[in-house]
Amino acid sequence: VLLGQVDAQLRFVFCNQKYQQWFGLDPLQLIGQSIPETFGDAILGDYQPFLQRALQGESVEFISPRTFGRILKTGLVPQHDAQGVVSHLVIIATDITEQHQQQEKIQQERDRMDAVILGTNLGTWEWHIQTGKTIYNDRWYNILGLPSQQETDVRLWRSLMHPQDKAKAENEEAIKTAENKQ
Repeated sequence: VLLGQVDAQLRFVFCNQKYQQWFGLDPLQLIGQSIPETFGDAILGDYQPFLQRALQGESVEFISPRTFGRILKTGLVPQHDAQGVVSHLVIIATDITEQHQQQEKIQQERDRMDAVILGTNLGTWEWHIQTGKTIYNDRWYNILGLPSQQETDVRLWRSLMHPQDKAKAENEEAIKTAENKQ
């Protein structure tokens, strides 16, 4: 976790070693420097709305734009002097780059799967055996000539079974278990 503290003029008064590890900046040399002097005016522009809110006394949390190749979940916590005026901000940041990249990959996979389902005009369904709940996409309902439903369970699927298949399925413990949970 990156920890820092700046005064109301956004000059560093404390920085931990993460500034060295993440940004290659010596924490001791940062003391007395402002955020724009350290990271540039462009970074200040990205953070300005959050800094302003924090300097007005609001604790703020946000996901920072990619900085030095990292995506940070950043919190700004105002500290007040004896008169109740914000005198300093504590900066707390966690590197979430890896989680962000994983989320992007998962979203790309979902997008690809959605494209395959849409492109092939498939009707899909899921059955959560533990709860007995089922989820069908709109195309599944359309194929069967049924109106879309919000809440469904295995009974809908079972009601659509061929009579010979239904007799065979009645012996299946999973279906009985799911129906008993309804």
